[in-house]
Amino acid sequence: MQYDTIHIDNQQFPLKKEVRWLGVQLTNKLNFNQHIKKLKQKISTTFAQLQRIIKPTYRLSQKEARALISTVLTTQIMHGSIIFYTKNNEITVRNLLIIWYNRAARLSTGMMRQTAQIFFEKYSGITNFTKTHNYVHNTTKHPTTAESKVPFPIPPWATPICQIENIHLTKENPKELIPSQVERLIEEGTLTFFTDGSLIPGKGGGEAALLANGGMELSTYAGNDTCLTNFNTELIDLHLCIDIIDTRSKDGDNLKGIAIFCDSKTAIESIALPQRSNPSQALIVKLYKKFKSWNPTCPTRLLWCPGDSNIPQNERVDRLAKDAAQTQQTVNLVES
Repeated sequence: MQYDTIHIDNQQFPLKKEVRWLGVQLTNKLNFNQHIKKLKQKISTTFAQLQRIIKPTYRLSQKEARALISTVLTTQIMHGSIIFYTKNNEITVRNLLIIWYNRAARLSTGMMRQTAQIFFEKYSGITNFTKTHNYVHNTTKHPTTAESKVPFPIPPWATPICQIENIHLTKENPKELIPSQVERLIEEGTLTFFTDGSLIPGKGGGEAALLANGGMELSTYAGNDTCLTNFNTELIDLHLCIDIIDTRSKDGDNLKGIAIFCDSKTAIESIALPQRSNPSQALIVKLYKKFKSWNPTCPTRLLWCPGDSNIPQNERVDRLAKDAAQTQQTVNLVES
């Protein structure tokens, strides 16, 4: 929430750069003293509840108790309390937070410990609030590039959006099965792709996608090897399939079906049903939502094709991906 001015006691004040606030709400119904009073009341209530819960009656381990304390205090007080401060009252707010911090340390480590604050910083998972406030302040000034992850990227009750095939295929017999699958898919009018990603140390990541029906090959350089993993490259090359599809038919209209051969089982299974948090969650969820928007008029099939299986199309995309990583070409579109 952003405001140009703030109203306190029927007076209007501009929000200057030196004004900072904690929490997710900014109100004009309370003056500063009332803010402090409400915050102190919430702190006292929260600590009283925590002291009752972490007693031996509830059989919480020391580790569980510390995790509970850090989680509750952060959400209930730091991010759930209405409080703002300026240069005039900064000392008051800081002292209040230090008191809260020390109480949390004592509650977590025991009343008799003399080094509670140091112990709390080291073992409880909570860092000093000054560092936290500086981080929050910096992120409000500069947009963050960190990826946000959620425990369940899609509802837990969702069903797989793609049909998975060849997942139990052995490396001994792909050359007997996959060419016949490709031929049958093309005859059915299904857009059939082969994809591959390559990460070369010291060079970077390259991805490639090939339309087996004929017409397009697409390879791209995704970046240096310090910001990519092999799993990232396998997901990005699947996004190239979407780019090719969008050039042929907008939003999957008039498509009878899509089949993608990929040599990464992990990528295939993650996209079909992304039910857990993953470092590449944004790439996975985007693919899942795109495939879902096409179904059921355009069903999507993900087929595993083992690497180094001597399938011509698979060998071709492998070479394109490696060339993209070596030459660091951003995009290479070829009409075949």
